[in-house]
Amino acid sequence: MTLPPAHPAPIPVKTGNGFGITALVLGIVAVIFSFIPLVGIVSFFLGGLAVVFGIIGITRKMRPKGTSIAGLVLGVVSIVIAGIITATTAAFVSSVDAEMSKEATIVYKATSESDATAMFGAISGTSNEAFSGNWEKESTVTGWDAATLMVTSDDYSKSQKVTCEIIINGKSVAKQSGNDSVSCTGDTFSE
Repeated sequence: MTLPPAHPAPIPVKTGNGFGITALVLGIVAVIFSFIPLVGIVSFFLGGLAVVFGIIGITRKMRPKGTSIAGLVLGVVSIVIAGIITATTAAFVSSVDAEMSKEATIVYKATSESDATAMFGAISGTSNEAFSGNWEKESTVTGWDAATLMVTSDDYSKSQKVTCEIIINGKSVAKQSGNDSVSCTGDTFSE
């Protein structure tokens, strides 16, 4: 009795998971971009694609799931990181913008025992005025600005005491006194 020839059992062929590999690559690229402010917005798109391809790769039957899961996780992580970085960048830009558009009041004060000249101003412009005794001038600036005040005696034949003071938003930021010439500087940022 002869037996019919035995057919060997088919050997299962392991196939890859293209969706999983795509999800993994997109997830890695999305995570890298997510840490870069402004450019990281691309991570929302790439991370979203990584999540979609990862889910499709996981649902494929008879396919390896590891790359799909890794791509899915990296996609979600990149979206979270990009969200945090984008929110932090937006808050920083908003605070800088608010600071740059804030108004500040600068008061220049000077005294002298006799005739003197006050040279004063900010980045937006300077002026000078002659005075004797007490002198005061007020101005308003927007955003960051630097203020300077120099007081010099007009009579160099005798020494005279002079003072200067800069007050920004009610706070004295610089005050000097001396003989014949003094100067004060301040800025609206350090106020």
